Amino acid sequence: MNRVLIVFTRNPLKGKVKTRIAKKLGDETALAVYRHLLENTMKLTTCINSDIQVAVYYSEFIDQADQWPGKIRKELQKGDDLGMRMGHAMSYEFSHNAQHVCIIGSDVFNLNESTINSAFDLLTSHDVVIGPASDGGYYLLGMNNYHNELFEGFKWGSNTVLNNTIQRIENLGMRYVLLPELNDVDEVQDIPDEIFNKIKHFPNDAETN
Repeated sequence: MNRVLIVFTRNPLKGKVKTRIAKKLGDETALAVYRHLLENTMKLTTCINSDIQVAVYYSEFIDQADQWPGKIRKELQKGDDLGMRMGHAMSYEFSHNAQHVCIIGSDVFNLNESTINSAFDLLTSHDVVIGPASDGGYYLLGMNNYHNELFEGFKWGSNTVLNNTIQRIENLGMRYVLLPELNDVDEVQDIPDEIFNKIKHFPNDAETN
């Protein structure tokens, strides 16, 4: 059984990550927050079941010198919007013999290995698995076959993404299951105390950027 976990990640570049946090706390602090989230995701991939292949998809360029642990495959995101990029990654993995594919981002601090392992297990009895995010989107999407309908025509970043995705799944007559709801770290109030206590020494440089 060929299981693939796609991890969508942004290259950790100042001014390119966590822009909503940067508007209030500055680019330097936003970058520090993202680096901690990225490190947390890296550790997470070492704890999932050993039969799950991890493929990291970079936003800007493939970084051959970064510190992803374990055996991972590195790819580059392709497409003009998030839907196109996710769709391309999913399609690529299925065209290369994947049977079950899940995609996650790198900004959900409370995502754990149990949830990811459960997502793959649930794909043996469901067509689609969704991890709802508290902002109306989703933090995980898993499927057994590629369906381009789930990646086209959405207003990405809006609070309607989850409901519209479910509606399309239902219209296609597919079986789906929801995982526990989790919180993306997009705003200052989303920053977990564990991260905030590590980065609070950074000055607020928002006014100087």
